[in-house]
Amino acid sequence: MTKIYICVVSSQFMRYNEGVQEKPKMRQIYIQQPMHTGLETLKKSLQETGNAPLDMRGKHNNRPRKLTEDVKNKAMEHIRSHTCGNCDEFKAKLKGLEVDLKSVSNSEEKVVIEKKIKDLETENKVHKIKAETFYRKKRESRIHCQSSLKREAIAMDYQKNLSMPNITTNDTYYKRQLTFNTLNIHVLDSSDSFFYCYDETIAKKGAEEVCSFLHHYIFTKLNANVRELVIFCDSCGGQNKNYCMFRFINYVVHTAERLDVIKMVYPIRGHSYLECDKNMALINQKAPCETTDDWRKVVSESRLKPTPFRVIDVDRPLVRSWTKFLAPKYKKTCPFLSRPIREIRVEITHPRLIFYRDSYIGHWTSSAMLDAKRRVNTSSGEDFPNSGEFTLPDQAYKDILPISKAKFLDIQSLSKYCGLTAKQFFSNFKYNN
Repeated sequence: MTKIYICVVSSQFMRYNEGVQEKPKMRQIYIQQPMHTGLETLKKSLQETGNAPLDMRGKHNNRPRKLTEDVKNKAMEHIRSHTCGNCDEFKAKLKGLEVDLKSVSNSEEKVVIEKKIKDLETENKVHKIKAETFYRKKRESRIHCQSSLKREAIAMDYQKNLSMPNITTNDTYYKRQLTFNTLNIHVLDSSDSFFYCYDETIAKKGAEEVCSFLHHYIFTKLNANVRELVIFCDSCGGQNKNYCMFRFINYVVHTAERLDVIKMVYPIRGHSYLECDKNMALINQKAPCETTDDWRKVVSESRLKPTPFRVIDVDRPLVRSWTKFLAPKYKKTCPFLSRPIREIRVEITHPRLIFYRDSYIGHWTSSAMLDAKRRVNTSSGEDFPNSGEFTLPDQAYKDILPISKAKFLDIQSLSKYCGLTAKQFFSNFKYNN
């Protein structure tokens, strides 16, 4: 403790300054000397234990309102509109067995039912562990890509179909509308997100489109230093999990020589929630939009941080006929069953082979996609001596894709509620008789 004196500021102090002999009153108080808490803590710990104190910053449990992981998972079960069919089937069977267990009095029958319940719970636990393994691998890839310039991980998925014209008129409930499609490619480490947007008269939603958009991203958007690409996507057979996609990634690695390794990871059915779904939740799906330009503007303005959504306007030359182009270069049929596959990998060190496995942990199986005498770096019958030279497939769609006549008439009926630009846009469509 330190003793100091302070002066009480009052009229007496003013008189003292003006020459009055009366001195101001002095008050004696005691204050504590300031000390450095860090040094005192270190000194105390060294005296008591001989070691430096543990750093407990951020590790103390003084946030009683913080939600635990169990509470978050239970909340997400109520928030999600689509749940896993396997998990729902488990709950239904478990509920039925529990009712049977209460109504049975025979001890032998109780043992049988209890065994069924135990087996059912074990099966569901394994199912959830597999689902969590997919998300764990995605997190690990994101962290690894943040420290490596030669590796990139993306999530890829088609988003919910949007309608045009998207107006509030009650007639839209009874009318067919034009579909606005978006494929989202989300970069996991930087959170950059690319939206390939087009309507149903430009292209469809098949393997040709997915391979074309992925090709565009790899050769125009992906960093030139990246040599390994990991793709997380759902197991849709018509888009991501098919022989056209398998041949395409082999072509990018061995013929185009853009990447050294491409790996595709597929989730457990019912547990395929990706960052693409989070991005779609940011888009105002009730926004008034009459044309594709309106929807593109809504998508591009839906996010500001960390970076705005980047919208790519898809035209017909962007979509290529990859199935027809790759068919003569590889075996006619896929050499393995694709449905149970969880991971696919193509490496530049094995030109003829594709590696796959039906689990996230275990041995890899390989199959030959090319004949032994067939050259990988041969395209359209021509040899390319220079590394990285390749040809592109022909354009998949030469003209406007026709829609049904009923949809065309419904759109024309709704166009009276739209502006002049939308009316001109809808009048250019073709339809099947």
